[in-house]
Amino acid sequence: MNILIIDDGLGLPEKTSLPSPAEEVFEGLAAENFRRHLAFAKEISEMGDNALVIRAVPEPMKEDAGIFEFREEEGVSHLIIRVGESRRGARLPFKGYLDFYNLLTSNAAGITGLFKPDAVIAGSLLPFGVFAGAKMARLGGCVLITELPCSPAELLRKLRLASPVSAVFPVLKKAVNAAFEKSDAVVGLYPEFFREFTGQRNALQMLVPAPPEPNSRSEDAKLLRASLEAAAEGEVFTLCFCGEIRKGLHLEKLIKSAAGFDKKLSVLIIGDGSYKTTLRRIARESGVTNVTFCDEIPREDIPFALSAAGGIFASENDMLKGLAFEHGEFFRVLLAGRPVLAAAEKNAEFFRRCGGAVLASPPSAENIAAAIKELTAAKEGERELMGFRGKNFAKLHLPDSFSKAYRTAIDNFVKQKEI
Repeated sequence: MNILIIDDGLGLPEKTSLPSPAEEVFEGLAAENFRRHLAFAKEISEMGDNALVIRAVPEPMKEDAGIFEFREEEGVSHLIIRVGESRRGARLPFKGYLDFYNLLTSNAAGITGLFKPDAVIAGSLLPFGVFAGAKMARLGGCVLITELPCSPAELLRKLRLASPVSAVFPVLKKAVNAAFEKSDAVVGLYPEFFREFTGQRNALQMLVPAPPEPNSRSEDAKLLRASLEAAAEGEVFTLCFCGEIRKGLHLEKLIKSAAGFDKKLSVLIIGDGSYKTTLRRIARESGVTNVTFCDEIPREDIPFALSAAGGIFASENDMLKGLAFEHGEFFRVLLAGRPVLAAAEKNAEFFRRCGGAVLASPPSAENIAAAIKELTAAKEGERELMGFRGKNFAKLHLPDSFSKAYRTAIDNFVKQKEI
């Protein structure tokens, strides 16, 4: 099959000042969504399909460079479209979106004629690509799949990345309506998808894939794992959070809940981020002595390093409220094979399904403390079983499994189109 993937790859314009917590969240979602498409394109290319990722590159036009450029990077074919840089300080890259999708729509016939797609995936974080995707699908007589990695308008409102009277909201509403009207399937990748679109005949919900395991381990990850093994021998229960330290992850509640336990509990907060200084201050002012802050390790090494932890703290982002996908990060900690303390409300069903987590829902210092007591009171055999279940659940969603399932679904839509 020939599969064309549209993901503008645009996050936010460069800022002269440090990004806000909301901007960090949006930027992270856009980057993770793009990485997912690259991984999917690579997987199906290795299966024998032809995949082409169309993305935007905001850079000044060079004299010897055209608007369009074909690149081959790490086994993935890219068609890049150079777009104008958005104004510094803008909340969203409106100029980049406008330039990219206008160029894509006006050149849809040429791209479709050259690539001859069997399926077009409109998969950007914000669904502006549905209009160009629908035109390509119509011209090529092929299948259109529109992905909704988030609830676009609600996410922008929640993160306050657009003013309430912004022109972006009518466009997003039109794009979502067009997705359900013109797509063979609309794939939702976030918890609130079915609640928003109950009754839509072509709505399909999926989980984003788990991250692949790396071929090598960093020295920092090896050292962290060794220290966790040593702590376990001393009968100290280590509860670890590992990742980007951001506001909204209930880490301040984790710190406050740790204050009620003795030295048999050690909470490790591993990572870097703009919120780390604030958390250090909260720990100091609370008089908490069993919370330690550690430097970050490569995110791909998290499962390996935390496989020696007593338990792992995972939290949904309170800023998202189930309006965007977060499952990739959850899978990463489940792959460590240790029991998880999940601070989650909108994503609670995910952790119930995995069978490897104790829930603190809704997340609060009291509920987190109760979950810690449950974990520490459990026998090691019970914790091992929880970790085993969680890891097996994550393995079912590794990129190769996800790609095969997604490709099979696309193939079925293509066959139905041909009937």
